[in-house]
Amino acid sequence: MITAGLTATPGWSQSSDGTLPEPVPPMEASGLLPGSGSLEKGSDEPPPSADSHLENQPPEIAPLEDPLTPMEGQTSALDSELAEPPSVSDEELLQRTPLYQLSRPSWGMQVSGSLSALGGVSLDAADVTARNQAVQLSIEYQFPFLQSVGVFSLGPTAGFYPLKRKTPGASGGLLSSFQVESSPEASSFVSIWGAGGVLQYQARFFREQILVPFGGIEYQMLRINTTAVIESVHLFGPIFGGMLLLNQFEPTAVTQGFATSGLSRSYLVFAGKSLSGTTALGQISGISLFFGLRLEI
Repeated sequence: MITAGLTATPGWSQSSDGTLPEPVPPMEASGLLPGSGSLEKGSDEPPPSADSHLENQPPEIAPLEDPLTPMEGQTSALDSELAEPPSVSDEELLQRTPLYQLSRPSWGMQVSGSLSALGGVSLDAADVTARNQAVQLSIEYQFPFLQSVGVFSLGPTAGFYPLKRKTPGASGGLLSSFQVESSPEASSFVSIWGAGGVLQYQARFFREQILVPFGGIEYQMLRINTTAVIESVHLFGPIFGGMLLLNQFEPTAVTQGFATSGLSRSYLVFAGKSLSGTTALGQISGISLFFGLRLEI
């Protein structure tokens, strides 16, 4: 038979009756059966492993870490800012502080007045109920190198003391039973005036201190020139009181004022003065209340 001369060819097998060859599947021919794990003779390649199909897959990319997600054991930046405010160095704090708060003013100017000065003693020989009002001005030098322990100031003062008489009014009522008019004993508004000096200490220990108590001593040479008497009197005594800082109410205006004029502090002043001396009309003593305005540059 012709078939006797045929040889086996890879990929083909002889049929059962030996007449026609039957094709062999390629994987059977190569001996690489799925999951067989065995090799046919003459094959140099190892059998494919169970995970061989994963080798040709592209590498997996790790997911990007969310920068807003805190790591384990850490808190987010926002949480830390809310929990604890950032620390500010002394240098940064000084840069944020307005310049007028850092300054040490060298000069203080004060204008004050009183409705009953000189202890309430009358300098009108014809009317013992008359009173001296007062308008006083002082200019003081404030020693900058001592202002770490308070404010020491020294300077001259000057004032006028208009003499006013209280005479019975027409209505006789409780509130209008006295009206104030010029005393005929005084020849002019400046018939009684004084000049002298003041030494003062302010108990100011930190910036923008709202209430500042103060105390000191004052001297005045009082000149009296009325129709009844002409003389000079030396007055001396303590002064005391408190000042209310106005910077807190208008910080923007203070900043502008400091830039243009150097004004760094302004105060409302409430003071008591107990000056004493002897005149031809009697003894001057007692406490007089003053109120006014103080500016420091």
